Amino acid sequence: MICAVAQLCITTAESLTQHQSFGDVITGTPLALLSNGSLQLESITILYIEASQIKDNDVEKWVNQIRKKSAIHTISLTADNNLDENVAAKITNAIHSNSNIRTVILAVRNLGDKTTEQLAYMVRDKYDIHTLNLIVDNLDDKTVGKLVDPVRWHSKIKNISLTTRNIGENATAKIVDLIRWNTNIDAINLAVDNLGEKAVANLADAIRWKSNIKNISLNLKNLGESATAKLADAIRWNTDIHGIDLGIDNLTENAVAKLVDAVRWNSNIHNFSFNLSNLGDSATNKVADLLKWNFKADTIKLGIDNLGEKAVAKLGDFIRWNSKIINISLALRNLGESAVAKLADMIRWKSETNRIYLGIDNLGEKAMAKLIDGIRGNSNIKNVTFAIRNVGDSAAAKIADIVRWDSKINTINLDVDSLGENGIAKLGDAIRYSSNMHTVNLAVETFGNKGVTKLVDTIRYNSNLKTFNINGNQVKIN
Repeated sequence: MICAVAQLCITTAESLTQHQSFGDVITGTPLALLSNGSLQLESITILYIEASQIKDNDVEKWVNQIRKKSAIHTISLTADNNLDENVAAKITNAIHSNSNIRTVILAVRNLGDKTTEQLAYMVRDKYDIHTLNLIVDNLDDKTVGKLVDPVRWHSKIKNISLTTRNIGENATAKIVDLIRWNTNIDAINLAVDNLGEKAVANLADAIRWKSNIKNISLNLKNLGESATAKLADAIRWNTDIHGIDLGIDNLTENAVAKLVDAVRWNSNIHNFSFNLSNLGDSATNKVADLLKWNFKADTIKLGIDNLGEKAVAKLGDFIRWNSKIINISLALRNLGESAVAKLADMIRWKSETNRIYLGIDNLGEKAMAKLIDGIRGNSNIKNVTFAIRNVGDSAAAKIADIVRWDSKINTINLDVDSLGENGIAKLGDAIRYSSNMHTVNLAVETFGNKGVTKLVDTIRYNSNLKTFNINGNQVKIN
């Protein structure tokens, strides 16, 4: 019998995470297939709450779930101006009372003062939180301040993620103040969109002089060269940083060059990620040069979108010949077959690599086949992640083929979107008959009876599987 449901939620929490709500499996016929006595959840560990959809007469059942489920460690809460104040109070009190909840994600929009205060009190008084993700959109400066101030004085939070859009300079100053003065935070993730140069400069100054921050993620859009130069300066001279993630969109080539140079000359950065969109050849050459000469980097993540084949070829060549890089993550969009072939060749012959991540979106079947063949041809890759979007059954069959027959791969992570039941069924069959697979993690959107049946058979009959997670929740065999 399944213990409760695979993942508690009301509607898809699209604003919070790429993982979907698994709603069809909770409410539809597939639940009966999963609860046929052969499978059960080890525990509910991740709870999504779209709080604005909760009615006052339903809130008690949600409060009970939050309070009583001791295995829950992560809460994702979306809230907007439709959130009832009474519901907000009860939900936040329940989160506060569960001492096992360590990660809280708040996606807040257009909130009233009282509701904001309730969320802020929950953050301030919940001393067991160590990770906080705030998604802030269209809030006035006063409201942002109320949410951010408790974090500044919080002694346990180590990891803070802020997605900020359309906020003013006063609100940005509050965020800067948080970064500068909370000495416990060692990881910061900032998504910065349409901020003025003064605000960005203040953020950069706070990062530059922050000695305890080890990992920084910056998603930069529509920034001027002066603001970019400030960020580059912070990255270059803060030698405590060892991990950097840069999302670069619509920046000039000169601005990109400054950021890349900063990463290249900071001798302590060994883990870096670039998300590249709409870059020219000169900027791409700068990134390629970094890959060629940065011998300290062991992990590289590249998001590649609308780059020319020549530019992609250069990036692939320099990854291939840098012997220090052992972990590779590639998000591929709208690439031609020749460019994909270059990347596949790099994957095949890069013997140092044991872990590969491929984000695949709108690639043709031939291109997909080349990438799969590249992985199969590399004898050292043991851990594979596929984030699959808009691929057909033929591409799913290729992935299923590598899962079933590539005996060296023991861990597979699948983020599956827009696959039909046949595609899901093929993947399920492949996992079922794989002799070497011991860990499977699935982030699945909705799928029907046929797909669920195949997944049930996978878990029931593959005795080699040690870990099987669906959307973050572990399933076990009786």
